[in-house]
Amino acid sequence: MKTYFTILFLFLVSCSPSTLSEWRVEGVSIVKDLVEELKEIDDFKSLQAKKASIKKKYNKLVGVMIEAEKYEQEQNTFLPESFYSDALKAQYIRLYQIEGCKELLFAIQKESLHRLDLSITKKL
Repeated sequence: MKTYFTILFLFLVSCSPSTLSEWRVEGVSIVKDLVEELKEIDDFKSLQAKKASIKKKYNKLVGVMIEAEKYEQEQNTFLPESFYSDALKAQYIRLYQIEGCKELLFAIQKESLHRLDLSITKKL
């Protein structure tokens, strides 16, 4: 049984990104999924229904951002992916115009942003 867990652990560790560009690809993939999910939302109820899924994506994205920061300091070449950043911004602008969605999005993001803030303040 120990051998099984050791092999599983080694497999999982080997699958995680090991360079800044790999972390970047991972982050872009998450943002792309997030944009696609936000595009499907047309009202407050649909946002509320997708709350858990969106929150999970934010948490995953913050985890990638925190891990990528370690490589960014080493390589100092991290550049934002402007197409998906702009697409995400456009979805936020669209959703903010729907009554109640702005506040709900802030609530969904709160935990992830707090985690990111803690990571940043630890470095200072």
